[in-house]
Amino acid sequence: MPLSFTSCLRALLAAVLLVPLLAVPGHASVVTRTAGDDRIQTAIEVSQDFRTNASDAILATAFSFPDALAAGALAHSLDAPVLLTSRDALPQRVVDELRRLRTNRVWLLGGEAALSRGVEQALEDLGFAVRRLAGADRYAT
Repeated sequence: MPLSFTSCLRALLAAVLLVPLLAVPGHASVVTRTAGDDRIQTAIEVSQDFRTNASDAILATAFSFPDALAAGALAHSLDAPVLLTSRDALPQRVVDELRRLRTNRVWLLGGEAALSRGVEQALEDLGFAVRRLAGADRYAT
């Protein structure tokens, strides 16, 4: 039995109205990429994208990921950015970001093998309150 003109029109109208609803999820969002010239700069760029200030900041080594990875839960609970540095030196660009954020306390993740006493001292000399979180090894940290 052939379809009537009215039946065809109804089917076409239903397709036109329903297909867009099925094709686009209700939670569609725009994705943007944040990146810097290196991992230290990328962490700074992420901080700048999402924060205007932060009383606390977390600092981890840029060259071994476990401490920075473990920082996620702490960063969430403190509403703090995770910034990266080298083991033995605190780059000026990290200091600049801490100042931009008006940070009071910097949490160092890992022992002195991850972030040297010199980095800790540099932060203290700049007037930041410093707290180190470290275990016997990366798993304990």
